[in-house]
Amino acid sequence: TPHDSYHRTRAVPVYKWGLMFDGRSQSVGAFLQRVEELRRARGVTPTELFESAVDLFSGPALVWYRSTIGRINTWEQLCQDLEVVFQPPDHDIRLQQEIFNRMQGETESIDLFIAAMEGLYGRLATNVPEEARLRQMYHNLNPQLRD
Repeated sequence: TPHDSYHRTRAVPVYKWGLMFDGRSQSVGAFLQRVEELRRARGVTPTELFESAVDLFSGPALVWYRSTIGRINTWEQLCQDLEVVFQPPDHDIRLQQEIFNRMQGETESIDLFIAAMEGLYGRLATNVPEEARLRQMYHNLNPQLRD
């Protein structure tokens, strides 16, 4: 289709993204979220991403990648295994604590605050009902805006 050919001509190779996961310094959820954003923006298919995945890893994550690539066939499988290995068992508990403690900054716009909170909620393994999310966000608003 014309839309697909447009994406084909503007695809930016994965190695040019400047994105790297080492398994130590960044949350695997945040990394995968950023990869998906860049994949869409750069016009790269999941198959192309899988074939270029080596460009995204360094350190312990690269060691892991090399040991698993023979038994993984898709980007989706790679993501699932990556989360199993590099996401701490208490990931959701830590993320829930971060959500609970994330207060709107004095000069932070409400739009950016809500976007940041929604990003945190989006990384949880379980879906939080909208009413509960809104109640927590309201609680975490700058008190001057709440009253």
